[in-house]
Amino acid sequence: MSEGTFILGGEGFVGSHIARTLLAQGRRVTTFGPAMAVDLLPDAGPDLRRVRGSAQDAAQLLDALRQSGARTLVWSAGFNASASGLMASGETDVATAIAVNVGAWGNALRAAAQAGVTRVVACGSSVVYGAATDYDGPVGEDAALLPRSIYGLTKSLAESTAFHFIRTDGLEITTARLPLIFGPGRWYGGAAAGLVRLVEAAACVEPVELTLPEDAFDLMYVKDAARAIAQLLDAPTVTPVYNVNGFTTTHRQIVAALQEHCPDFTPRISYQRSPWHYPLMDTTLIEQELGFRPAYPLVAALQDYLRELRK
Repeated sequence: MSEGTFILGGEGFVGSHIARTLLAQGRRVTTFGPAMAVDLLPDAGPDLRRVRGSAQDAAQLLDALRQSGARTLVWSAGFNASASGLMASGETDVATAIAVNVGAWGNALRAAAQAGVTRVVACGSSVVYGAATDYDGPVGEDAALLPRSIYGLTKSLAESTAFHFIRTDGLEITTARLPLIFGPGRWYGGAAAGLVRLVEAAACVEPVELTLPEDAFDLMYVKDAARAIAQLLDAPTVTPVYNVNGFTTTHRQIVAALQEHCPDFTPRISYQRSPWHYPLMDTTLIEQELGFRPAYPLVAALQDYLRELRK
């Protein structure tokens, strides 16, 4: 049996896929967080231990981490007040977004240092960047952080918090700046609301009418995101930040791929330019240092997603 991993937010959308990936690798996994409305890990097996609690309670978190015996920690938690998503939640309640996404993250890092955790991997986000017009082409990890949302601000502050603990406590921390994530188990809409509705309609061959952005964007299948986090946990060495992506696409390409796979699916789609959109990410660093390559390009991701929805 491999060493244990402690996952904050491990029963959420991305966290549950990380838990499944690690369990399949033979790890013991402890998830920590509030109970979810829907159980995304109903058949996880005996190597999964669930602990209810709040990362805003530093003492409770430290006790749970010590009792788990975990030597690695994953942060996949975040303030998500409703099905509207992380971005909208931040705009609605600034104070709580900062308290959870920055303050509770700081609690997790302090607990990791006190409990002797050897590596921390955080699910970061490409929302730390500004608009594509703020940059000259694809952005690397050294690009300026110019967030345009409260959620983006909190993820930028979380990275600064990680750098502080690297310097002061010697913690080994790495953050994966993930793009928009989609796939089975995404219970909230947010930036992916139209995409989720589109795939769900295709799975059932239902009529759907949507207006979607026409700009190119980075997108990642959730199972690939989980693979990336698992690889960051196991890499011999890591740098503090990595851009991570599945593929670059457009909604037009997604619709065409769905219609190719589901010939009877005839959505009514209109496209419009967004007022602004995120820059595309340069993922050379993680490819060169860790050899990470996504296993699910667009067509494979959609096929697997549809298969999961039809179970």
